Amino acid sequence: MCALGRGFYVRRNTSRRGGYALLDAMMAVLITSIVGTVACGLLLATSLSNNLASDYSTALSAAREEVEILRTRRPFLMSNCTGAPFVGSVPQLNDLPSGAGTLSIADYPGVSGLKQITITVSWRARPSNSARSVVLTTLCAAEGLGK
Repeated sequence: MCALGRGFYVRRNTSRRGGYALLDAMMAVLITSIVGTVACGLLLATSLSNNLASDYSTALSAAREEVEILRTRRPFLMSNCTGAPFVGSVPQLNDLPSGAGTLSIADYPGVSGLKQITITVSWRARPSNSARSVVLTTLCAAEGLGK
């Protein structure tokens, strides 16, 4: 404090900063924008990963559904085929973008009366439009396995 005369005093500002400077505000905006950009990138990557996982789950469900349909139709009586369309109606294929299913039946090598069934579900992944597929292979015998 400094005396001005007869009891009047003026207080001097001893600190150099009285508030936020423009540089402080610009740094806060910069840091916030960097954090926001990283968060948006993570959110986008998570969303794409969830879509792909959902498609794989749907494709596997469609392949399992076709296996169950084949079990009721006795594929061991069916002739060998490669790349044939699904035998039954599998509604899960409609949930996949450009979803399609193929079926291959072949005699299992070295064992008579045993068939190897290969089911392939393919689709186009979103948004990259790249080809994806799930392949499920199982064995089937006229009298069941282990007899």
